[in-house]
Amino acid sequence: MVNSDLYNFIVVAEELNITNASAKLFITQQTLSEQIKRLEKTYGQTFFERRPRLKLTPQGELMLAYAKKAVLEEQRLQADFDRIKDSRNFRIGYSGTKGAMILSASLPEFISRNPQTGVSLIAASAAMLPIMLESGDIDAYIISGGKAHSDCICEVLYISEFNYICRKNLFFRYCSKESFREMSYSEKIKTIARVPFSAAPKNFPLRKTLEVFFHEHGLEPNFTSSATSAAINFDICKIGQAAIVLPLEMFDQYYSSVDPDDYVVIKLPDMKEIEPLSFVCKKNTTKVDVTEMIRILKIHAPVDNRSQKDNDPTA
Repeated sequence: MVNSDLYNFIVVAEELNITNASAKLFITQQTLSEQIKRLEKTYGQTFFERRPRLKLTPQGELMLAYAKKAVLEEQRLQADFDRIKDSRNFRIGYSGTKGAMILSASLPEFISRNPQTGVSLIAASAAMLPIMLESGDIDAYIISGGKAHSDCICEVLYISEFNYICRKNLFFRYCSKESFREMSYSEKIKTIARVPFSAAPKNFPLRKTLEVFFHEHGLEPNFTSSATSAAINFDICKIGQAAIVLPLEMFDQYYSSVDPDDYVVIKLPDMKEIEPLSFVCKKNTTKVDVTEMIRILKIHAPVDNRSQKDNDPTA
């Protein structure tokens, strides 16, 4: 079994930020720092340069490569155990919140319709999922921006809609309530581009989508902070430090916990998702009816059940 220190080291090495890594792992920064120091002591090496910012040393780069191999071998071991336990077990890999949400919503129906077929869910990084499918360690995966080889099926499950959300006490520093009431959509977009923004780091799918959206409007957004966790970005929004944009499925999850009278909410119907959620599997799989599985996944895609009007921030 792979030591948790080793797995947590991989997360820190990929994030290069203790705060983001601890949030992703749901442990305190102190606990995570102690684990990294313990791992360095075990091997008698220094894996990170701490100043001026976190950076892998050459030993850390080597450790990361071997740690990923160790984690992959454990995943293969678990997959072999699953094959022995049930030859009809269908293993689905996933990466990120969106994949987890659509699977949790759709699998009960699939299992009820196919009681003879077991389903296992395997969380892994987006980079590892295609490798695991090719090596036979999983039977399919769900990922944002999936691209497949010619021997694979790649089906887009849904394309997210997006909502802008900002605390009123921040938003109305950049325009008045009276002027906002009369604004056209394009004028509203110009306003939200000026308001401080918190978003995912560069190269993340949502950040790419945001950048393309503002570029098409001829605007430069005021990005002031970023976090890999949607929960952290929403916390930044709640305390009134920055605005955020959330895809529909995450918006409903977070916005339901706050008082809507405190927020400006603007639908962004022309924001086009750069890397929509996709289902990928081998064409020759016989464990499940792939067409039925895709149909059920699409049925349980997020739907906007709220009013089609923006939240009126001038009320």
